[in-house]
Amino acid sequence: MTSRARASGAGTAAAAAALLCFLSGPAARAESRSEEDMTPLSLVAGADVVAVVRGERPSPGAPAAEGVLGRLRILEVLRGAAVAEEVLPVEGREDLNDLRVVPGVRSVAFLQRLPGKRWQVLGDARGLLALEESPPGGAEAPALSLLRILVEEARPGGGLAAPGRVRAALVDAATGGDPRFRAGAALDLLRVPGLLARATEVERAALLEAFRTAENRFRVKFHLARMVGHLSPEGGARLLADALLAPEGFAIRPAVGLALADLGDPEAVALLASRAATASAEARALIAGALGWSGLAAARGPLEALLGAAEPPVRSEAAVALGRLRTAEAAPALLSRFLGEPGGAASEGDAGVRRALAWALAQCDAPEAWRALEAAAAAEGRESESFRGFVRGVLENPRRSFVR
Repeated sequence: MTSRARASGAGTAAAAAALLCFLSGPAARAESRSEEDMTPLSLVAGADVVAVVRGERPSPGAPAAEGVLGRLRILEVLRGAAVAEEVLPVEGREDLNDLRVVPGVRSVAFLQRLPGKRWQVLGDARGLLALEESPPGGAEAPALSLLRILVEEARPGGGLAAPGRVRAALVDAATGGDPRFRAGAALDLLRVPGLLARATEVERAALLEAFRTAENRFRVKFHLARMVGHLSPEGGARLLADALLAPEGFAIRPAVGLALADLGDPEAVALLASRAATASAEARALIAGALGWSGLAAARGPLEALLGAAEPPVRSEAAVALGRLRTAEAAPALLSRFLGEPGGAASEGDAGVRRALAWALAQCDAPEAWRALEAAAAAEGRESESFRGFVRGVLENPRRSFVR
């Protein structure tokens, strides 16, 4: 099969997993959960009504309407067609991790209007943010202060009336304040075009300091790592390498690679690759993964070197990383490991690594790679049925995600 035929039959790669942005749960859990994708700006943009509310107890003896999980009394309307003191029954589903209205708790609610004067909270429980009591001295809760700014500056049709004011507020939220805002505010800074590029020196310094001090287990660190690539500070590659090799570096490995791509500096790749010389097997696997996510041509040499590591997890990570480079130039090194060398090294014997090599060869889109895969898929007696089935799946859909 030709490389052109393979390319035409392949689907596009799946989108990156959704990232944590904005939650109403406990602060530490909210910042570390990775499956959510709501951010402060997306909540404001997606809601018909943004309001400060308080949970209401049901009226005594009143039957609960089907689907209604609670009632919210509006204390203050920040945006939208609603009135103070109005009580809104809000709907949800009991079988989901959905909204739970707690009577007496003051919150910010992001509400969507349903047909028939019905309401639901945007994004299930993510659209109901419990507010703490006001800080000493009468200052407003940081969460509410941020939302006031976003509501004032977000234009109905998209865009921001005062991008500098929004950026400053998001930087403050990403670097301190309510932990539930940090990851979401950081992601907003990354994905609003032009916002981060105009950051002041003070804002840049705050974001870089937050990157240095945040623990890898918190999702905000992922987005701050991406910012290092956008901000391109002096010593940025060293900052990224140090963070990657710190405890729980696996959580930010893709972000480090993408940041290296944004830096676009071959010396940054060389600096990270140099750490592999004396690193543990776990660290070398992390380095290989980050180099693969960079997609940079300069990463091929270091990854081919790691393909010969003694430890199967390192070889597997290096193979997948070479596949992510999507270059035919990586095919010879992958084939050498996959098939072995006449009179030299034997073919890869670890089943997991062989799968990684097969997937990576499909990403190279090289004729010799297709021939090797087609031969492996047909090699009854030499390859296990499980492996041949895996290779057939790769041949049918080369761009499917690799699952170990």
